[in-house]
Amino acid sequence: MFVNELKEAFSRLVARESHNLLAITRKTGVNNSTLNRLNASKASFENIPAKTIERLFPRMVVYFFPEDAPQWNDNLSEMRGNDETVEELKAELNRIFDILTPADRVHLFTIVAANFGRKIALSKNPVTK
Repeated sequence: MFVNELKEAFSRLVARESHNLLAITRKTGVNNSTLNRLNASKASFENIPAKTIERLFPRMVVYFFPEDAPQWNDNLSEMRGNDETVEELKAELNRIFDILTPADRVHLFTIVAANFGRKIALSKNPVTK
């Protein structure tokens, strides 16, 4: 599963940089020949060193154990946890938002509106400018 997600993330990274692997090399410090081999499927994503993954995706978060990940109750309608957990989730959402392209941000808000539009509209504190 992780290997497929890694391949997809790499494809998105390459697309975001308009397929300019040299630009990715400059930004990440990952050797250009490594990027070329990955892009041409001549190198296996299963064998990428952890340091290379960290350089390509410096904001990636990995939860090694279930207790480290944000916790949700069985029906997913209400989060279990304290105020610190809520603040961590808000920070994570902000982090995700910050790395998105403008088009991805619009897509994100479309998803949010489609899933939570009624709750947002009925909120006592509606989101406005």
